[in-house]
Amino acid sequence: MIEALACGTPVIAFDHGAAHEIVEHGVTGFLVQSVDEAVAALAKIDSISRAACCAAFERRFTVERMVDQYAGIYEAILRDTRNTHDTQPLQTD
Repeated sequence: MIEALACGTPVIAFDHGAAHEIVEHGVTGFLVQSVDEAVAALAKIDSISRAACCAAFERRFTVERMVDQYAGIYEAILRDTRNTHDTQPLQTD
């Protein structure tokens, strides 16, 4: 789905798993519950802007964006770990 958005291709996906986190219903594609809904969505696919699909990819899924998010998570974990160690009393044997 992410690769499709990167190419400017709208996505029609069953609304399971991570699909709702990737596809913005009515903006970058359609989330459906059945094959009949998928067929109906295909008839409306021209209402989805290819530019909006590319923009969503650029805003949410580029390598740079992912690296920044991972780095932020790692920094938060390190901060929390340091704070936890700083506030725990020293153990003596």
